Amino acid sequence: MSAVDGNSNAIPFLDLVTPHVELERELTDVFQRTLRTAGFIGGPMVEEFEKAFASFCDTAHSVAVSSGTDALRFALMAAGIEPGDVVVTVPHTFIATTEAISQAGALPEFVDVDERTYNMSPEKLREYFEVQCSLDPAGKLVSRRSGRPVKAIVPVHLYGQTADMDPILALADRYGLVVIEDACQAHGAEYFSKAKNAWMKAGSMGRAAAFSFYPGKNLGACGEAGAVTTNDAKLAEKTKMLRDHGQAKKYYHDVEGYNGRLDAMQAGFLRVKLAHLANWNASRRERAAEYNRLLGSLEGGVISPFEPSWSRAVYHLYVLRTNDREGLIEHLKNAGIGSGIHYPIPLHLQKAYKCLNYRQGDFPAAEAAAEQIVSLPMFPHKIVASRDWFGARSFARRASQCAPRDPFHTQDRSFVVQNNCDTLSMSMPTLSNYVLITPARNEEAFIELTLKSMVAQTVKPQKWVIVSDGSTDQTDEIVKSYQSGHPWIELLRLPERRERHFGGKVMAFNAGWESVKHLPYAIIGNLDADISFDEEYFEFLLAKFAENPRLGVGGTPFTEGKGTYDFRFSSIEHVSGACQLFRRECFETIGGYTPIKGGGVDLVAVVAARMTGWETRSFPERVCFHHRKMGSGMNQGLKLPFKWGQSDYRLGGHPVWQTFRCMYQMTNRPYVVGGLACLTGYYVSLIARRPRAVSAEFASFRGKEQLERLKTFFMAKLKVKKRNVSTAEAAMPGKGSRVSPGIEGDGK
Repeated sequence: MSAVDGNSNAIPFLDLVTPHVELERELTDVFQRTLRTAGFIGGPMVEEFEKAFASFCDTAHSVAVSSGTDALRFALMAAGIEPGDVVVTVPHTFIATTEAISQAGALPEFVDVDERTYNMSPEKLREYFEVQCSLDPAGKLVSRRSGRPVKAIVPVHLYGQTADMDPILALADRYGLVVIEDACQAHGAEYFSKAKNAWMKAGSMGRAAAFSFYPGKNLGACGEAGAVTTNDAKLAEKTKMLRDHGQAKKYYHDVEGYNGRLDAMQAGFLRVKLAHLANWNASRRERAAEYNRLLGSLEGGVISPFEPSWSRAVYHLYVLRTNDREGLIEHLKNAGIGSGIHYPIPLHLQKAYKCLNYRQGDFPAAEAAAEQIVSLPMFPHKIVASRDWFGARSFARRASQCAPRDPFHTQDRSFVVQNNCDTLSMSMPTLSNYVLITPARNEEAFIELTLKSMVAQTVKPQKWVIVSDGSTDQTDEIVKSYQSGHPWIELLRLPERRERHFGGKVMAFNAGWESVKHLPYAIIGNLDADISFDEEYFEFLLAKFAENPRLGVGGTPFTEGKGTYDFRFSSIEHVSGACQLFRRECFETIGGYTPIKGGGVDLVAVVAARMTGWETRSFPERVCFHHRKMGSGMNQGLKLPFKWGQSDYRLGGHPVWQTFRCMYQMTNRPYVVGGLACLTGYYVSLIARRPRAVSAEFASFRGKEQLERLKTFFMAKLKVKKRNVSTAEAAMPGKGSRVSPGIEGDGK
């Protein structure tokens, strides 16, 4: 988008340039691939995107079409909506929603929106069925307004937030109606369904859903595009026929269809962008949180977006309300800040639907919103101009003063601008794309140091789950005191355990991971409850992950007392368990932390990452400070004194790692000492092996499966090395056949 009125220093309402510049090489590759294959319509690129987008939406099927309007029209038709049917939707949406209904031959009828979310009100929907409809002799629902049968509901997930779907689906089930979601603005939005006790993705809850990939959407094409998602295989097949002239196969037309196919090149562009969507959505949530914080202190005049507890919005738009919209927009324009109105006239009052005979006042919540809403700049990337996103901060401060001093006198336009806003040097935090989990048991002496370090970070996590692992001291109370002002901190309490061991850390970590695994994070970290660090600690580490796509595990040395420990051994950079960050793909590949008794879970994770081809790095430019003296938990109540050959320290057939880890914790000496102890302990433990007593809770771990996975990784590495040796031998003179230069197998 161009800057406001040609002002190069302006904050645009939408930045479509930056993401395409950043992805220029990948997008150009798609273009070149299209030219070189002449695969312009359909084909592998469309199929690859359909499969990937279905997976993203947690649905079985995705059908790519030419626009979001076609997606909704085809979904309705494929679901059995016929000419003359009534489809219920809302008046506060873009006209494409009702266009699709009309083009499917149906009649749109409206119910009002919720005044806080601007989405379909389940209560108004129930009222519509009970007051404006009746049942015919066959028990079918009929609209009293039009006399036509009511067949479907189209809830619109507006501005990137889902409608309250549980009651809507319950009403649809009661009256035998089809639900088609209009998810054109909600790519990746989530809804917590109490009925299913699970978070559900937009597009996965109704019979089908429609998505738009108009360039300005969270996931936008470089032109027009759309998709239908569904778990109904027959509906997916019918949609595919409708988009392609009704063809079941080439030149065999079962029905009269449409030309609604998606270009292969657009599908390729979308496939590239889809890989970034989760992070982009997380960034939008970060921008929204910043707006909320800056506008939250106002008393009346400006109303920020409302996000219910059952919603995880992706903020396609950030829409606030004010009693003096025109004055606010004018002030923003003068300040060089773009804005928008979505939407100024509700559909029931549009000339196009005059024939429906609705009147002003029929839907008061939608009408009030249409008169007061203003959309602020919202996009995931920093602005390429002399102002960065701090411009949005100063803007929010200035914009807040555009609200009338008396909300009942909308003509009072006395705006006060703080002249020093733009002189501050602060910048908005970097994209928050990480989550942290902290096992914490009886950490009252240290955890506040960790809490203070985290709340001071320039880049705060999407979520930080502190798992109170059976704490009996004041740990929980200390964490709660920080939660109120920092909603990204979550306290998860586990029951007290009688026995402690390092397997307990894994139990606590896994419990925390259950709370964050649905989030669109790129980095996940284990953070001890007894360390502190500088305010740019995580910004530094996240930058290292951004620089190196093969970095699987990263961290820093830690300082304890008079020594700094860098955890390097046998060319493997261990990465201290005090703070270990994992790239998501790496963490999922290795299966997280391996549950074992005794120390070493953090080292095993690093070894597993290395075995699967990931890099691990400990960056000495930064350190964290460990406040517990004389080693970690081994000396603080775990009561597992080291004994030569003790099988408690065995990790399957690899006691070497356990022995090394425990010896290092006991001695705090250089790694050469630990390494010698490691080798000695390995052979002694082989001789002195004996069965160990394992607690019931530890036995519940599926440790054997994970050990088998580690063994598989080792064997795979060995096979690769053997294969390389065999290939080299075969290429030697007199050793088998030789391949002519330039010919490489089957050409792949």
